[in-house]
Amino acid sequence: ATDLARAATVLVAVAEVHNCAMEFYTPEEVKHAATGSRSASKEQVMAAICRRWPRVLDQFPVKEQREHVCDAVGVYLAGQHGALARL
Repeated sequence: ATDLARAATVLVAVAEVHNCAMEFYTPEEVKHAATGSRSASKEQVMAAICRRWPRVLDQFPVKEQREHVCDAVGVYLAGQHGALARL
């Protein structure tokens, strides 16, 4: 968690310097965007994303890689409903 906090701090600083807008999403917001449920498990999120984009399974056969991809896709889906998406 400490490394993640440091990385987030660096990203916020870089975005501020370059005047880039940023949004943050909670795990619950990402789960809801991917599955419709704020309490979905990681497996449910992955299953929902793989149903919508079946090529994820082919392109990322290793579960650990697929988890990261599904996390990123979940954030993308959450972002479609965020303030930046309306700009």
